[in-house]
Amino acid sequence: DVTVQGISRNPLEGSTSPSSLLFTSLTWSTPQTITVTGVDDFIDDDDVGFNVTIVLISGDLVYDGLSTTDVRVTNADNDTAGITVAPTSGLITSEEGGSDTFTIVLNSQPVADVSLDVSSLEITEGSVTPLNVRFTASNWDIVRTFTVSGVDEFVADGNQ
Repeated sequence: DVTVQGISRNPLEGSTSPSSLLFTSLTWSTPQTITVTGVDDFIDDDDVGFNVTIVLISGDLVYDGLSTTDVRVTNADNDTAGITVAPTSGLITSEEGGSDTFTIVLNSQPVADVSLDVSSLEITEGSVTPLNVRFTASNWDIVRTFTVSGVDEFVADGNQ
């Protein structure tokens, strides 16, 4: 009997199944399949190539440890770095202290901390809190809420 193993050299990008195939004197000519499945890692790391090594194990010394060629596989990345802001329009505040909110979340997991500063371009009309948030590899997918509050600058200037 000959046992064939397909071993992913980068299990963070791809795995193999089943863990081994068995060829016997009765099934040696019947094709069998090892399936390689990509791992979705949530990180914008482009397409990553890795090898699957084929290992032969047998009591037959001709096959045991026989040298084989690695199979080259590419795990196609489906993640894109960026942020999602919602909503991007339609917020309403008032000079009487009225406020509204919007949210921000990262689109993919960062490999280092991401600090996001938020501010108002018209500080006499509105303020934003919080002014800063930090996203990490463990909280990148948690939606953060920001509050925009109207500021009364005691000038009759209509809606701004």
